Amino acid sequence: MKEFPCERCGACCRNLDKNDVYNDLNRGDGICKYFDEVTRLCSLYATRPDKCNVKKGYQYFKEVVTFTEYIKCNLKSCEELKRGSNSCQYHFY
Repeated sequence: MKEFPCERCGACCRNLDKNDVYNDLNRGDGICKYFDEVTRLCSLYATRPDKCNVKKGYQYFKEVVTFTEYIKCNLKSCEELKRGSNSCQYHFY
């Protein structure tokens, strides 16, 4: 997989309080300080932190999970965030 199939719904950007790794981006209510609520897009997408880029973020988990499992878990987390839950073992979001 070359690119993560992001639907640009903003669910991950609106749930930063689910993982402490994103505390520096959380504006205090679980929403990323760079998230544009009108467009539902990241205001610094081209230069976003590696931890916000699924492909680049794998570097933080490569010792504990294969890339294939990492992508599967991110897809599962994405779907669960859209439904309002997140139970992925590695808690990417």
